[in-house]
Amino acid sequence: PAAGTVDVVSISYAVTMIPNWRDVLANASRLLKPGGHICVTDFTLDGQSQWGVSKRFWKYLFSTDHIHLSEEHLQHLQEHFEQTFLQVSYGTFPYVPPLLKCPYYAFIGKKK
Repeated sequence: PAAGTVDVVSISYAVTMIPNWRDVLANASRLLKPGGHICVTDFTLDGQSQWGVSKRFWKYLFSTDHIHLSEEHLQHLQEHFEQTFLQVSYGTFPYVPPLLKCPYYAFIGKKK
């Protein structure tokens, strides 16, 4: 699509798998109309409430599948888009005991 022609860009559990994720988010911004929305959900590291050992565990575990957890993804979204919604929560996933929960976020932002 041409620049400035898209109402909504949605990215689901992919930012953590893309080495040049900053380029992807820049392209999303380029595509969005003024006031257009970006919706992103992905796994993350939670600097607010997650212990250091837990952060290292999840970062290592996900890296074995070439998934690169980082607090930087969410920070970048918050810096480059006007945040209209944010939820950071913890959830389980297959093959991991339910006692262990990994943080994830849902972010909705508007093009500035």
